[in-house]
Amino acid sequence: MSEDIANKSDKHHCRCFRINPSDIEICKTRLEEWGFELQPGGEEDHGQVFGLRRKLMELLQIHFKVMPNGIIESELEPPPEYPGAHLNQKHSYPPHDGIPILLDKIGIGYSIIPPIPDTCNLPKIIKPDGPLKWWEMLLIGVAAVGIGYLILQIFKK
Repeated sequence: MSEDIANKSDKHHCRCFRINPSDIEICKTRLEEWGFELQPGGEEDHGQVFGLRRKLMELLQIHFKVMPNGIIESELEPPPEYPGAHLNQKHSYPPHDGIPILLDKIGIGYSIIPPIPDTCNLPKIIKPDGPLKWWEMLLIGVAAVGIGYLILQIFKK
């Protein structure tokens, strides 16, 4: 089994496309021109040459990473402003159909790495219900600690 196929088993990412490694830098430049940026706080290092994101709507962003061999790794997920939903992989899914459209728009040639997994052909999309922003989660945590402290004080007497 080739490395390309072996790495396609992740149901949250699409790894079905490859660009020519000589096009990696121009791809990055063109994505940045289209509003892609580094994720605030940095990007996890999965061995990629670059990793960018673009917020598509309030509860959805696209991650776009390119590996040294030109393989693209991409996912759609809630942005990090909603850590409960962002860190929960059940809300992430592969943007398989959108990658060729994006690459065509920015003028980058690509090839498809067969076979296309079912997770890319039929992604399971689970939208988060009322996700909380990080500061809302912090507020709830502080309130819970405060309530716990009050209860302790009441039972101390």
